[in-house]
Amino acid sequence: MAQASERRRSSKVYRAMIGRRRIMGIPVGMFVMNMTTSLGLAWMTGQWAILAFAVGTFWVLRHIYKNDPSAVEVYFRNVRQGVFYEPWPHADTNGRDGRPNEFGKGQSWL
Repeated sequence: MAQASERRRSSKVYRAMIGRRRIMGIPVGMFVMNMTTSLGLAWMTGQWAILAFAVGTFWVLRHIYKNDPSAVEVYFRNVRQGVFYEPWPHADTNGRDGRPNEFGKGQSWL
């Protein structure tokens, strides 16, 4: 008979415990942003038909997150990174960058 330390522990792992918190398949932050913006806009303008747009946006977001749960986070990270980094770093061999010779002139940035 195997000892207790040698036996494998079997326990259920629920998907809700692995990923981020979600409301009906959409991350909580996106859900709150969508509903707060649409309810506020509808209340300020008095055009309650705007809520139909919020429901449509909800279903589009749900479809996006169903196919790839991290697609939006990856997209925003890529957009944010594009602000700081040039898309294709290259060495300036013509000397037009204005850096002194001892500061890696003519070398790749990576």
